[in-house]
Amino acid sequence: MTVAAGLGYALIALGPALSLFAGVVARKPFLVLTLLSRKMEEMLDAFADRISKPRLSLTDKMLISLALIALGFLVIHTFSMIIAFNAYDERKKSDQIFVPVVHMTAAVMTLVNLVPGGCLIGTPLLLVTAALTLQYCWRVACRRLTEHQHRQLNSN
Repeated sequence: MTVAAGLGYALIALGPALSLFAGVVARKPFLVLTLLSRKMEEMLDAFADRISKPRLSLTDKMLISLALIALGFLVIHTFSMIIAFNAYDERKKSDQIFVPVVHMTAAVMTLVNLVPGGCLIGTPLLLVTAALTLQYCWRVACRRLTEHQHRQLNSN
């Protein structure tokens, strides 16, 4: 049962990436590799040009912040989904409430970015929230695995 749940969680987390791979990359791998190599060459040229500049422009800072925000929400959504499915399986109200509260907290934290210089505060707060969600999901998964091991030992 634990293996099935783990496989389900992995498919939920990796489903969009697997469907893109199966739908696009697997059908025309040579075309995708050609386009990626051209894009990589452009990115390397742009990176070489940027290295010669000592300061980042405003758009560079915005792109870095947006990438970190996207990473934070990816972590929050992935591990919140695991927490939620486990909470519904165990009928645990505290975990069922935890997931929407964390999501709303993270969404409200992005409003700090509207203030000038707010990315310096909002983005790290979002990443801290993502780390806390990851840590809580780890505790939930460890608790679930130890309970499953105890059940197996008691049944033998």
